[in-house]
Amino acid sequence: MAILGSTVRTVTIVIIDDHPLVREGLARVIGHRDDFVVVGEADSIEAALQLDLDRVDVCTLDLSLPGIGGLEGMHALRERWPGVRLLVLTVHPEDSHAAACAQRGASGFLPKSASPDEIRAAIAGVADGGQYFSETALAAIVMQRDTPVLTTRELEVLRLLARGQRITDIARQLDVSVKTVSTHKMRLQRKLGASNTAQIAVLARQHGVLS
Repeated sequence: MAILGSTVRTVTIVIIDDHPLVREGLARVIGHRDDFVVVGEADSIEAALQLDLDRVDVCTLDLSLPGIGGLEGMHALRERWPGVRLLVLTVHPEDSHAAACAQRGASGFLPKSASPDEIRAAIAGVADGGQYFSETALAAIVMQRDTPVLTTRELEVLRLLARGQRITDIARQLDVSVKTVSTHKMRLQRKLGASNTAQIAVLARQHGVLS
């Protein structure tokens, strides 16, 4: 039954992998959801950057690519499509590459052996502004980070940010000014090495602040 006036957001996806069979298989996996649309495929970072596309929501990419590698190419992809979410799908060991990918701005990291359902869930999660790392990848990221020392107030703000609360709501709940909360947020980003609120959230879980 259709609901009048309802809209479904379409997630536009670019697949970057130098193996045609992998690209074909991923396209089939992605195509099982009506709200996912593969708008481009490329066998390298350079080829992806030449795609005539105004909007890309998610790029799936391997790390081993001809020319510019996947890790090195992440910044260029984010410059080409501001706001794009990067999901790494690779055969490389998670314990040696996940942390580097997270530091470069990847929103997710999965082995190519992941199930179709998990791949679709990862795409949906990162497209919605979240993070999607396998348990092995998360453990590797935590192991490679020094746990930051946070004040009691910073921990309070961190928990609330990680739960999706806005700065204005946090200020009201803690009975402080919006400017004060913004200052705590900037300090959290610096201490955690996060570039945005979404990264603050995933790092909170990695450090055990949230269950």
